Amino acid sequence: MEITIRIAVLVLLVSPFSYGALGQTLRQVAKFDLPGPAGKRFDYLTIDEEDQFLLSAHLGPGILYVIDMGTNKVVKAIPGLPGITDLEFVPGMRKVYTSDWGEEPPA
Repeated sequence: MEITIRIAVLVLLVSPFSYGALGQTLRQVAKFDLPGPAGKRFDYLTIDEEDQFLLSAHLGPGILYVIDMGTNKVVKAIPGLPGITDLEFVPGMRKVYTSDWGEEPPA
């Protein structure tokens, strides 16, 4: 049985006339399902601005999802990242780096 996880993407809108928390609101801009086991955390989101991809780390099963923000579809699921706890996209290199606490050091 395949279980899907729903992710809602929120954006922070900041008024040009406000400072600090005053005037800031969240607005849902998309809602879509991601494949994967239920009850496992999704943490650490980042965006590839050039290609308009949302990169989402799925901690429990150790999967990095690449989501097309134009279609809200998963274009790639990269497994084998046990304990993925952070990610960073480097635009100039067009690479994403992850921190994985479950990774075994090379023998």
